Amino acid sequence: MKKDKRQRRLELWKDRYRRAEEEYAQALAGIKSWWRQYQGDRSVNGKGAPATLIRNFTYELIETQVDNSIPQPKVTSPDSNPRKKHNARVIEEMLRGFINTAPFEAMNDEEERIVKAIGGAFRLIGWDSSDSTRSAAGKPYVRTLYPNQVIPQAGVYDLASMDYVFVVFSDTKDRLNKRYGVHIDQSEQSERTIAEDERARDANPEEVILQISAYYINDNGSLGVFSWAGNTVLEDMEECRARTDKVCKKCGRSLYGDSRICVCGNRDFKMTAVDKEEIFEPIVRSDGSVISPYAPDPEDPRPDKLRRVFLPYYTPKIFPIMLRKNVSCYGKFLGDSDCEKIRDLQTAHNMLATRLQEKMMKGGSILTLPKGIRIETSDRESKIVYLDNAAQKNLIDAVSLQPGIAQDLEMLNKYYEDARSTLGITDSYQGKDSTRVISGTAKQIEINRAEGRLESKRKMKQASYEELFRALFQYMLAYADEPRTVGVVRIGENAGEELVFNRYDFLEQDENGDWYYDDDYVFEVDTSAANDRQSMWSEIRANFEAGVYGDRSDIETLKLYWNQLKAQDYPNAANVLTQLEQRTEESL
Repeated sequence: MKKDKRQRRLELWKDRYRRAEEEYAQALAGIKSWWRQYQGDRSVNGKGAPATLIRNFTYELIETQVDNSIPQPKVTSPDSNPRKKHNARVIEEMLRGFINTAPFEAMNDEEERIVKAIGGAFRLIGWDSSDSTRSAAGKPYVRTLYPNQVIPQAGVYDLASMDYVFVVFSDTKDRLNKRYGVHIDQSEQSERTIAEDERARDANPEEVILQISAYYINDNGSLGVFSWAGNTVLEDMEECRARTDKVCKKCGRSLYGDSRICVCGNRDFKMTAVDKEEIFEPIVRSDGSVISPYAPDPEDPRPDKLRRVFLPYYTPKIFPIMLRKNVSCYGKFLGDSDCEKIRDLQTAHNMLATRLQEKMMKGGSILTLPKGIRIETSDRESKIVYLDNAAQKNLIDAVSLQPGIAQDLEMLNKYYEDARSTLGITDSYQGKDSTRVISGTAKQIEINRAEGRLESKRKMKQASYEELFRALFQYMLAYADEPRTVGVVRIGENAGEELVFNRYDFLEQDENGDWYYDDDYVFEVDTSAANDRQSMWSEIRANFEAGVYGDRSDIETLKLYWNQLKAQDYPNAANVLTQLEQRTEESL
């Protein structure tokens, strides 16, 4: 019966995937077409001979817009609670540390091109338990997904509104067999799909196979996953984010530490999903408060009658994939593609450039001579013509067959300028010299207007990082069991104090005494000058010279000044402070 049920579920999800892909087929075809255009595709709308000469201004205009900056997090508390403010600072420092250690520069560099060329890119986020150190077990991971690896639910265009979404990978059969402990059924391979990596499958069809994972919202509102390859089920988990513990089959308690015997004396355990953890020792939080393993029993108010405390496990509330859009577009799963907007202009430019080249190559000149006149046909620059009389010289002429190309060149330039205008890119934005004579103020206004037209793309990038910051926090809250030092307090009375991320710091009690995790924090991108160290150093220096910190000759003022620079990681600031302290001691 169990096998029959699994087979029915496999057929159900295969059918859903087939319908979703059929619905999304046009968008998948567009993804391939736009990416080929960005790479310099020479085909002309899939018809006729390919273009022989192209100017790939699609590539040029997309590369112009590449932004290599990595947005930095800004986390705030929605209220004035001092503990929540402290927690917000810890979250922010944790996120900054993750961004600095993860390969975000490479990811962003790849995403910048994919997003603008195709309209969007996806990030896959999860928890890697194998990436552990002596002090921390596991950490979050983030990786980029190509747009055709994600197939949305048919008829739904907003990821947050979907009941399920498909993620497609090409992998080797041996890796899948080892990872999931199965033997992939090769008797019925899955149908070839538009979304799969055709090059990998075509190059090595015996070893490479398509894996499809369906992430869905289950009846409890949490996340489940169903995954298959060929005709073999790889995963079928109703609660794919749930914690699993060794639980006593007799009393249902979790096994504590390295013990092999339950407190009830039973030795028989099973691995099962759990939503609560039992507390065996007092938990000391960062603010000094303690969560006791025992609490008064509301049903028996006697002081000696206490009940065991169970704390909830936190569960992330989002799909494991996140979409970064280029520009939002109603009725589309992905955002608007720059390639799509200028495709006709690029195609027309390719066609005209090829025709112009043919005209130039076929052009030349014709030499007219009187009948019977001989002319030397050697490669010498000066040719000898044998004339019978002087009158024959006037009959020799050369007729040019070079075509007129002025209009063609004008049209080629117009196609390029129209494409730039469509995307809102000016000479000033590209850093090109302008022949127009305008004032500096007018030029700055021009640059600002170009920036304004591209502002939407920056906002979409910031929004995607804000969503990523929130997801990283949720994963840390769910799976980071041990306290982790994430940084130090840089300025203020507590400067130098360690900042520790402890998931128990986010536990709160409701009016009934039940514990819950408070994840109500505001996640933003920090757009202040604090991200620009050079600017901050200059501002601190200007304040010092203006006397904001006090008398510039006073050693206490100097200490305050260099402390400010140290807080902003100014080179050698710590050594200068040490020398100032030595001077102070010597003067006493």
